[in-house]
Parts: sequence; C-alpha cells; structure tokens
Amino acid sequence: MEGGVRGAARLEDPGGVPARERYLTCLAELSTELLRTPDPLGFLSSAVRRLREATGAGRCYVLENRVGEDGAVFGTLRAESCARGLAPLLGRPELTDAPMSSLGVPAVAQGEPFHGPPEAIPGAARSPLGCEGLHWLAFLPIRVGRYWWGTLGLVTYRAGLRFEDPDVALLRTAANAIGAALERARREDDLRAREERFRRIADQAFDMVAELDAEGRYLYVSPSHEAVYGVPAASLLGRIAFEWIHPEDLAEAMEAFRAALPAGTGHASFRIRHRDGSLRWIEAVGRADRTADGPRAVIIGRDVTERRRTDVQRRRLEQAMDQAGDAIVVWDRQGEIQYVNAAWERTLGMTRAEALGRRIVDMATDMVGAEQLAEMNAALGGASTWQGRVRGSRGRVFDMNIAAVRDETGAIQHYISAARDVTREVELETRVRQQQKLEAIGTLATGIAHDFNNLLTGVLGYAELLEKDDVEEHALREAIGVIGQAARRGAELTSQLLRFSPRGRRASGPVDMHDVVREVVNLTARAFPRSIELQTDLRAPRCTVAGDAGQLQQVLLNLVLNARDAMPAGGTLRVETALAPGTEPPQLALRVRDTGCGIEESLRERIFEPFFTTKPREKGTGMGLAVVYGIVQSHGGSIHVESAPGAGAVFEVRLPLTNAVAPPAPPLEEPPATGAGRVLIVDDEPSVRRVAARMLQRLGYATEECADGAAALLRLRAGGEPFEAVLLDLDMPGLDGRACLRGLRELEPTLPVVLSTGLPTGELDVELVAGVTGVLPKPYDLATMARTIAAAVTKRAG
Repeated sequence: MEGGVRGAARLEDPGGVPARERYLTCLAELSTELLRTPDPLGFLSSAVRRLREATGAGRCYVLENRVGEDGAVFGTLRAESCARGLAPLLGRPELTDAPMSSLGVPAVAQGEPFHGPPEAIPGAARSPLGCEGLHWLAFLPIRVGRYWWGTLGLVTYRAGLRFEDPDVALLRTAANAIGAALERARREDDLRAREERFRRIADQAFDMVAELDAEGRYLYVSPSHEAVYGVPAASLLGRIAFEWIHPEDLAEAMEAFRAALPAGTGHASFRIRHRDGSLRWIEAVGRADRTADGPRAVIIGRDVTERRRTDVQRRRLEQAMDQAGDAIVVWDRQGEIQYVNAAWERTLGMTRAEALGRRIVDMATDMVGAEQLAEMNAALGGASTWQGRVRGSRGRVFDMNIAAVRDETGAIQHYISAARDVTREVELETRVRQQQKLEAIGTLATGIAHDFNNLLTGVLGYAELLEKDDVEEHALREAIGVIGQAARRGAELTSQLLRFSPRGRRASGPVDMHDVVREVVNLTARAFPRSIELQTDLRAPRCTVAGDAGQLQQVLLNLVLNARDAMPAGGTLRVETALAPGTEPPQLALRVRDTGCGIEESLRERIFEPFFTTKPREKGTGMGLAVVYGIVQSHGGSIHVESAPGAGAVFEVRLPLTNAVAPPAPPLEEPPATGAGRVLIVDDEPSVRRVAARMLQRLGYATEECADGAAALLRLRAGGEPFEAVLLDLDMPGLDGRACLRGLRELEPTLPVVLSTGLPTGELDVELVAGVTGVLPKPYDLATMARTIAAAVTKRAG
C-alpha cells in the first residue's frame, strides 16, 4: 500500500538541481554498476550513499529479511549512509535480526512500499530507526525473484523535505535494480556451487564424466579417464572425443551424439583404444543442454570391458551347459533358482523363464523325494558337496551332484546341481545283474543235474531191467515200479534244470511262432475258466525263428499259465506278436499281457530264479519261469517283465528272426530191439558202467568196461577181440572224454563212438559232436540206448 501527506513541498537539492534529474542520473549509474559488480551485496554501501546524496535524505539504509518458523519476518541492517551530524545505526544490536513489526509500519512488514510523515506511522518515534527531528519516511521492498529479500529505507529530518509519488516510483526502480542484481548474484552463486559440486562428484566418480561442445570437443574430463585411456585426463581437453573410438564403432557413436543434441538424451556402446593398444568397451549415456555458449553435452561413460568379457564367458558357459545331457540348475542361498540349462527344461517340462525366481524345493520334487531332500539339505549345511542317487516321484532315477559356490571369503553364495537321468542305465544294470545271477544259478544247476543224471542213470536203468524181468512177487513188482517212477520224475526235474541253463539241449530248426501261439491257445482255451477272456493279436509280419518248437511251446505255455494264476477273479489275457522296435538284426516280440494282481518290484528281481515261487507248495515248484528264462537264453533271446501291484503284468520275449524255411520232417525208422557185437563202456562211475553193461547185454551186445580214458586207450592198444562201438562218458577225472576221443580216433578212426553225458548237449562244441557217431544223454532208458547203439553199429556195418 502506498500512502503519504499531500500539500508539502517536494524534496529539492540545495544546489537547485531538480530531484527527478538527480534521481535519473543516480539510477543510471546504479544500474550500470549493479550490472558490472560481481558482489552486489558488497556494493550496497555505495548504492545507499548515492541514493542518499541524490535524494537529499538524512539517512538511507538496506534491511535484509529472515523469515522465522512461525512466518514472522525479522530484519538486519546490512548497509547505511547518513548525513553529517547523524549517528550511524549500523551494528546496533536492536537492528540485528529485529522483528519488522517493531518498525511500526505493518505494510512494510508485509513487503509493501510506504512513504509519509512519522505521524502516519504509529510508534515511529519509538522505532530503532527513528530519532528526534524525524520528518519524512520512505520504505520500498527489495525482491529477489518472488521472494521479499529486504527493504530500502530513506529518512528526512528537515522540514519541507518529503517524497512524493513520482519520487517513490523512481526510488522503487532503484530497489528493483538492487533486487535484480542480488537475484543475478544468487543465481551465479548457485551455478558456481552446482558446478563445484558437479566437479567434486565427477572428480571422485568411478565412472567417466566429460563435457563436450557441439563438435564433440572435450571441455571437461574427469580424472577417471586416465585409467581407461592410459593418458593424463588433462591431455584430453580440447581434443575431439571421437578420435579415440574404434573405426567399426565410430559411425554408431557419432550418430548417437548427433541425435542427442536436439533430443536431449542418447546412449551408445563402443570401443576405445587404450594407450597400450588394448581395446576397452565403453557404455555411455549423455544429456545435451543449450547454454549461452551453444549446445553442451554431459557424457557419463563406464568401462564395461570386464563385464562384457564375463558376459561372453558366461554365455559360452551357458551354451556349453545347454549342450550337456545332465540337468543343471543354480540357486541362491534363499533357494531361488537363478539358472537352468536346456536338459533341466526337458527333464522337468518347464521353460527357463517359468523356472527362474521359483524356489528349488518346489521344483525338485519330481527328481528328489522329500526325505532325500531333507537329507541333502542337512548334509550341505556342513559340507561343500553332496552326491548320490535319488529317485523322483515319477519313478525316474538320477545320479546327482551338488556343490556349494563360495566367494573369496568362503561364504556360500550359490549352489549348483547336475543330475543325470540314469533310469535306463539302472534298468539295464538290474537286468545284467539278474542275468548274471541267473547264469550263475544255471551253471550251478547244470553241475547238480550232471551229478543227478549219473545217479539216476543207475537207478532208472536197474529199475527198467527189473521191470522187464519176470518177477513173480506182487509186492516186489510194485516196489520196482515205484522206484522207476521216482527215477523218471527225478530225470524230468534234472531235465528242467538243464533247460534253465542257457546252454541246455535243444533241437534247432525254423519255427513259426504264430503256429506256436495258436497251438498253445487252442490247448489252454478249453481249460481256462470263463471268467478269463483269452485274446490274440498276431501283428508281426515275420514270425519264423530258429529253435526247438517243443521248448518254445513250453515257454508260451508257462507264461500263459502264470497269467491265468495271476487272475483268480478273472480278467483278460492277451497274447501279442510284433516286430521288436530298434533291433538289428530284427527280432520278434512275443508278449503275454494280463490284467491280474501284478508283481511287486522286490519280487520281479527273483521270479526267474529256480525254485522261487509265491504259490503254495502244492501249486508250484518255482521252475516254470526259470525254465522259460533258460530256454529263451538258449535261443539267443531275452525276456523282460513290466508290472506293478494291481496293474497286471506284461512278459515280453524277444527272439531273433530267421528267413529259413522248415524242411520236411524225415520219416522215423524204428531201430531193432536187439543187436549183436561188442561194446566198450568207458565211465568213471561204477554204477553207471554196471547198469549200462546190463542194459547192453539185455539188448544182445557183449560188453567190456574201463574206469577212465587212459584204461580204454591201453585196452585198444593191447589188441584182442575188436569192438563194434564205444560208449564214452564225457566228464571223467584224469584223461577225460575229449582227450580219450582224440586217442581213439588215432588208434581206430572208423570205430563208432557214442558220447554219454549228464551235461546239456548245448555245451558240446560243434567239433566234438562232429567227431562222434551219436550222443546218449543221461539218464537214458533201454529204448533210447537201443536206438542210439544200433544206429552206431549199423553205421559201421554199412
């Protein structure tokens, strides 16, 4: 608010110069000085002196404001000029940080101009600025921007000297010029402070900071450039920044710089060449501004050479790990997944993006059971590695290795795990172990069968001889029959043991497996209960295998009967044929599938063992599947089972296919019941020699016995009555049957030799069989002996 008292004369200079002229001259000088002075605050003393002199005022001063927390305004006297004879007020305590309201002018306290006599200001005489003889006052606010910085005050003491509105308007112009100069100084101070802060920050920054002009010339370079460029930072000043950039990256960097000038921001990645010739990768961002000196760009750059090298190595490592067959996963100490490779994605059926950030315990249950996971966590708590074999919830088996990744202080930062799916290998190992176990059992069974056959040969031979004798006593005839029956049952049992052996005796010829399936199905269909549905699915385009038709029928029959027994409440039994996938040379797959009770895993490993059975003693001997295994092995095939409790079972037999065609069967000729001539019996078992002699004598032959091969060769060398045939035991101590056979061939090449053995004929090599006239398996009966010996004698006679 402006106010005053009208009717008094305006302030005039004693020299008679009009006030307005003096004011304008003073304002011109003040404005010039204020524009040039670097310290407007220090120039205030000169300014108030000139204003006092130009106006003729007794006192001219400047107050600077301070606003308190409650909004109250306080003033401090900053500059003063007073006429001769007046006491200076500058430095008085009551004019330092004094409330502006104490001046007695509310309008001035609110930053509004005022001029008038002291009577218009209540309490003006009591103001610290007042004194005796006060005549006229003028207060003009000084503003710095929108802020009320302070007050320009003028006081007259002579009567008749006062300020009118035109005078106050000119004085207000002076106050505004002072405010403008203070504003400029404040801005310059702020700018210098900001620049100083910027330089301090830039000089201490790890990143490189630079200022470029529009041509890309360095105006400022932070010290951090020296380590990256290899030259003193100061030597870069005035140089064009693009001189250091690799030629291949120069166009992209210059384009980013040009685009940033009008757009305001830009970024680029490029290489620069260090003084030592090495290349450094730089990532830079820039911001452009327009200044009075033209466009300027502040560039912040960072040496990312090591990071890029690490990124390249990491990418190579990730590519290598993606090529690995093992499932690899990395997680942090909080259990969050940080990386998975391609094999892990395939194993768990989840993409990398879906896995990252999720917890490892939530992801690992498909590979590791809960108990094993707890065990692994406990182990890793005190160690750096863990390895073992784990079984997942889907039945898959993994060989897993886990290692803790530590930093330079030894603290664990991450964990890395590599898991290899070994389900197939474990299955194959189990099959190999089972096969080796069964082969060992088969070897044992063969040895046992050999010894039993020697014993049974005597028992069965004598029983049959006694049966053919005319024994009058009924009880004796009955006892002989029981002995013979028991011996035959024992012979059948040893025959089964020999069939279990992969080297068991068998005939060999083309066999149509579809015919075998039809014969077995037709045979068993009538005996099966109606609750079991018997189906066939014969899809194999080729079905001929090389083998023994009778034994292959026994394989299928045993499997079908086992499937029947597994379905006491009924179900479906299905026999299938197909070409086995992925086999070369091609194989036939014969499958017997049932919907029965299934087989527990612990039992699946033992079902092919001889005498192992889960059936009651009166319903099974445990030899059925053992015989199946032996026959399949002896045919060069394999057998596998898939089953689970309550899910039925599938037995799959694989047999090599053949292109051979079955020849017509030769007609059987009945050998004569009796013969003539001499037969040399060579066997280390006395009971076998005696029973063989009795049987041959019953057939009409004369016999002579030797206990070993050496004795037989001595007998022939000694000469004497010739032999029509030799019945030679294969397995004897000392000079065994093979060595004896060679000696016999040297002495009498045409002498028929019939080989007698309790071992499976499958163990006899081709050369040995080719060197004999016939083979008589133990235990043998009279009819078999008659045919075999007669054939040998007839061959020599022919």
